[in-house]
Amino acid sequence: MPTATHVSLTDYLRTVYHPDAEWVDGHIRERAVGERSHAFIQTFFIQYFLAREDQWNIQVTQELRMQVSADNYRIPDVMVLRSDAPFEEIVRVPPLLCIEILSPEDRMTDIQERMMTLSPWECRRFGL
Repeated sequence: MPTATHVSLTDYLRTVYHPDAEWVDGHIRERAVGERSHAFIQTFFIQYFLAREDQWNIQVTQELRMQVSADNYRIPDVMVLRSDAPFEEIVRVPPLLCIEILSPEDRMTDIQERMMTLSPWECRRFGL
């Protein structure tokens, strides 16, 4: 089950986490990753969108940090951006789509919080 640890934004941004972690309201949130079924589904969506990047004028990324607000840095499993989105190490523009692949240890309250965090951006979001 993911845990939360308090850390400053500066420390979060200059620390490498394995696996990468999210920063929400001053707390580090571990992400559930590493299972074969999770990786298989993530690979499927990445390949699906990669095959359509030119046709749909999109960019697909995996596990890329995005700054949703001053207090929230999230890392969706798969993110689809417009092809003309600025190239940034941390995404700060609303993506077209965020896909979260759920794991057995994900709690419904955490999933709902994660989805609500993206609401101001009005991007499509899916939990699978």
